[in-house]
Amino acid sequence: MYKVILFDVDNTLLRTDKAVWETEKAVFDRLSIPVSKQQARQLMGLSAVEIFKKLGSPDPKQTVQEYGKEFLRHQNLVEEFSGVTTLFEALQNLAVRIGIVTSKTKYGWQTQVAQYEFTKFTDQVVVAEDTKQHKPHPEPLIAGMKKFPQFTKDQFLYVGDAQYDMQAAHAAGIDFGNAKWGAIPNADFSDAEYIFEEPLDLLKIL
Repeated sequence: MYKVILFDVDNTLLRTDKAVWETEKAVFDRLSIPVSKQQARQLMGLSAVEIFKKLGSPDPKQTVQEYGKEFLRHQNLVEEFSGVTTLFEALQNLAVRIGIVTSKTKYGWQTQVAQYEFTKFTDQVVVAEDTKQHKPHPEPLIAGMKKFPQFTKDQFLYVGDAQYDMQAAHAAGIDFGNAKWGAIPNADFSDAEYIFEEPLDLLKIL
């Protein structure tokens, strides 16, 4: 059925909400701009520039740079979800290709994600700089699909934690699976093709 599974990163492969909040709080405290934890969590899934625009940064691009450096101070709060590396290894054994489509920048990918073992099983990665538009626009998903040109749309599945991920997947014409283990509580994923309670549940549909 599915020959390629594309994954989001934040709160899908890695639990990053705590680290993101501590980072944003520190950055926006320096800017003297009040930001709530709920605001920050609801916006996760958008590009960093878009998030900081919505949070009131006077210079979102500069804030992205400050955020990237500050995040490393809170990297100890990031946790890989249980079962992710096992899932990736199993997918490789099943000859299912693995791609990652994330709103993280290239710097963010290299400093925050690339050290985790699951990346060894990843075939292709799309980061923020690879597209002009960002989720919920379909362009990042389309870019991810283009990296696997031998497969048709119905052979792709995108797995993510946010409604922006679902909107992007459906706009790109592919199925979506909600990573319930990291999703925002009470968010509406009734339009998702699948809701997965934990990472290894993906294997049940293959």
